[in-house]
Amino acid sequence: NLFDQPLTEAEDAFNRVLDLDPNFVPAIAHLIPLTYLLHDDTRETQRLIREYLRTDSTSVVAEAIGVADTMLFGSLTNRSHLLHQIDGHSSTALQFLAFQLAMFGTDEMRRGPARRVLEALERRAATDQERVQALRMEVAADLRNGWIDSARARLQRAKGASLARERDTWLVLAHATGLPALGGWRDAADRLAAGSRAPGGADPVVHWLLARAGSAQTEHIAALERLASDSSPLPHSLRLDLAAREALAHHDTVKALSLWDDATRRYSVLAVARGLVASLWPLRLESVRVALAKGDTSRAEAACGTFDALIGYVDQVALPEIERLCGRWRPPQGGRIERRSDTTAVR
Repeated sequence: NLFDQPLTEAEDAFNRVLDLDPNFVPAIAHLIPLTYLLHDDTRETQRLIREYLRTDSTSVVAEAIGVADTMLFGSLTNRSHLLHQIDGHSSTALQFLAFQLAMFGTDEMRRGPARRVLEALERRAATDQERVQALRMEVAADLRNGWIDSARARLQRAKGASLARERDTWLVLAHATGLPALGGWRDAADRLAAGSRAPGGADPVVHWLLARAGSAQTEHIAALERLASDSSPLPHSLRLDLAAREALAHHDTVKALSLWDDATRRYSVLAVARGLVASLWPLRLESVRVALAKGDTSRAEAACGTFDALIGYVDQVALPEIERLCGRWRPPQGGRIERRSDTTAVR
């Protein structure tokens, strides 16, 4: 994973790796989406896919790349056959494929084949962790597509302690970050607060959400500070977000924007792709909102650029607003992202 690096610089770095070792497949795996995203170059993307599969045809990554190849470039017949056989693929491959379709798929792909992939992922889920991940990804996709009623109904159906906690977290998250309302966030906040005081309840995201929602702020800010004391990136960043919001409440937008810049310099790398807020999308979205309100177009453009590629799967819940706020700087779908100096993370 590479963060705080422009996409084009990441592309150059991976190409330099291949100059040293043309068969280094991790570099090829990263160049496949970069080539497609940056240049809309179907021929070169397919060449890289073939190159990867010549070297590695048996790993989970190879499985996912092969499926993505068919989904993006295969004939209608081949895509239809793949979707009929989608349950035969591993959960890891399905998650990888869902991520790729969310990042590179057309609206039609995201609302059709990608939904089939997510449904298969839900059916394949065998543990609480897998069921929570499937619910998280389905709700994120619903919100990206504007299917708010579907997201609400999906959360209302959540059964069992782990899924109920995920549901409550989404309800408070929607309220705290300005997403469309998903249900009764106050009752959800009360349930999360009770759980946060139980043994094993030291979840930085829950403490951050409850502080942002105004529930026992002092208690939850103190909890975040304790969790951040060992320099863990996520609680540290979330604590800085609360400080930024406090500065904003005192009309100090310069300080708030500076704090958000500091907060988004470090990531909990292993949690970013699948975490609810580990990609720090709420902080990056707030930076866009405040910079535009302040008239700081340079900072706004840089913050908008962090959404050019998905850092985490849940990032896409912010895209409807990002497309509205950042339209002047956003690349057209399927178009090329021009080289520029903003820092966009690469997964």
